[in-house]
Amino acid sequence: MIRFLCSESSTHRRVGIGKTTIETIERLALETGLSLWGAIGEGIQRQLLAGRTVVALKAFRDLIQDGRAMLAGTPRRTTG
Repeated sequence: MIRFLCSESSTHRRVGIGKTTIETIERLALETGLSLWGAIGEGIQRQLLAGRTVVALKAFRDLIQDGRAMLAGTPRRTTG
């Protein structure tokens, strides 16, 4: 299980990505030849998972993209 805190207007909420979601992303990656990161994006775009799971994956993806942008010293472009 992946857990992290996501800040929204001074409110913190915990978002978890469980074993079933990870297995689904792994299966999608194997079936499409994408990396796990690419499979996360594909799963979000095609909404292949339950709504709450898509929200959790978007939050995880945004967290990683924000961290990458911070390390690079550039603002992150929002993709929605």
